[in-house]
Amino acid sequence: MAQPSRDVLKTGQSFEAMATVRHTEFRLTATDVAKAVVMIAIAFIFVVPFAWMVLTSFKATQDVFRYAAPLTWKTFIPPHPTLENYQHIFTTWDFQRNAMNSFIAATGQVVGASVVCTLAAFVFARLHFRGRDILFGLVI
Repeated sequence: MAQPSRDVLKTGQSFEAMATVRHTEFRLTATDVAKAVVMIAIAFIFVVPFAWMVLTSFKATQDVFRYAAPLTWKTFIPPHPTLENYQHIFTTWDFQRNAMNSFIAATGQVVGASVVCTLAAFVFARLHFRGRDILFGLVI
């Protein structure tokens, strides 16, 4: 079997052809900057409450209410981190049973939705009936 020559790439282009390809210059426009700022702001809006929730879970109960207002660094970062809340969940509450119930309910919903959506997809793809497009638009 013949081996391809070294000056031919796997795409079939020679090195000389690759060298003649023009590189486009990347230009950052005001629209690109505005899009990036908006995306960062939206990410910030979604991430901050979640981070606040996680960090608050490491605070003692008294600290949660003591540093609620005015907003300071102690509102967001626990001044005296503790695992007391996590210990309380596993010893006092029946957390494992609640987590298992949530898992069972979520699994049932996912399986049920998958079955119903599969059957609906078959109907929309294969069967033609009056109002199909309107109904499909409502489903989407």
